[in-house]
Amino acid sequence: MNQTDIVNRILTSSIDCHVHAGPGIFARVGDAIDFAKQARAYGIRGIVLKNHQGLTADTATLVNKMVSGVDVYGGSGS
Repeated sequence: MNQTDIVNRILTSSIDCHVHAGPGIFARVGDAIDFAKQARAYGIRGIVLKNHQGLTADTATLVNKMVSGVDVYGGSGS
């Protein structure tokens, strides 16, 4: 098994539990939909949205309806 196979195997079963998506008061490289699509493309099982200023559960609910093949979770601020 080469390094690429090992990385792919790890990503396929992983959940990124700290994703700061835009928009926000700080510049971000993408929004929650962008990150969900990117996670799906890499075979990541799910992502957890974070935001210092507010809730992310509502955003996660919408993204789950818009992007299939990846689980998106949210919660409270900070």
